[in-house]
Amino acid sequence: VNKQLSTTLEDSKGNLWLGGSSGGIDVVNVAKNKIATLTTDNGLAYNFVQNVMEVNGKIWIATNSGFNIYDPVAKSIMTIGKEQGLVNDTIYGMHGDVRGNTWFVGPGLGINRIDSTRSKIERAGSQEGLSDDAIIDIRSDKQGNIWVANQFKGVDVIDPVNGTVR
Repeated sequence: VNKQLSTTLEDSKGNLWLGGSSGGIDVVNVAKNKIATLTTDNGLAYNFVQNVMEVNGKIWIATNSGFNIYDPVAKSIMTIGKEQGLVNDTIYGMHGDVRGNTWFVGPGLGINRIDSTRSKIERAGSQEGLSDDAIIDIRSDKQGNIWVANQFKGVDVIDPVNGTVR
């Protein structure tokens, strides 16, 4: 694999997922010494991969054109973007919280959260109490609080149980 990497993941089966700023994402099966590549040619939304994570055995791939959910068993790719309710198609980061929700951040318009039942996409931004709509990263702590790194105004902490931001 020869690419400028932007994200990596070792999945539950021991495969290495290597995403870059071009060329999609390479999947290295270490046990079999094989490499497969997912690109726009075989269903990836965009070849610039920003982030990758595993959720219930499926691989979620954040790109500059929404995110993909890759099912390695069915070998299928689903795309979710602005048309399906995301605030922005460009996704810098994804994070799964302790409640099974998945959070997405990007260059503007706040954050998105897909609830644990995967039935709806919710949005939060400066109108809902965040310091800034330009979010660059997201993490959670052991108490389940969501820490949001803003591009220009520091860090916000969201308490998803009470719906508060500090």
